[in-house]
Amino acid sequence: MKSQSDCMAVMSRAKQCGRDLTARAIARLLCRLAHDPKYFELWQSHGFHVLPSDYYQPIPDTGVLPLSLWNRVSDLPCVDMRDEYQSNCLRKSHIKHPDLLTKAFPSYKPGVLPASFWFRRTR
Repeated sequence: MKSQSDCMAVMSRAKQCGRDLTARAIARLLCRLAHDPKYFELWQSHGFHVLPSDYYQPIPDTGVLPLSLWNRVSDLPCVDMRDEYQSNCLRKSHIKHPDLLTKAFPSYKPGVLPASFWFRRTR
C-alpha cells in the first residue's frame, strides 16, 4: 500500500507534467499570434510583454546570449553613473521626506538575509 507522501509525490509530478504540456501548447499558439498587434494590449494587461525575436527588434534574444554574461558584474563601459550626484540626491530627498526611505528600506534587523538591503548596515 502506498503512503500518503508517495501519493503526494505522484500528484506533484502529474501537476508538473500538466504545466509542461500546457506551456508547450501555449508556445505554439503564441508563435501564430505574436505578430498580431491587436493581442499586444491583451497580453500586456495580464502582465506579459510579448515581442518577436528577430533581427529588427532592439531587444536581444536571450536564448542566444552566453550564460557567462549573467555570471559577472559589468564594468559599464561608457556609462557614467554619477555616484556622488546620486548620493547627494538621496541625502537631499531623505532630509525632505525622512519616512519615505525608511519605510521602503528598513533598518538592520538580526536574522535578515545578508543579500538584503537595509539602512545602517553593519558587518
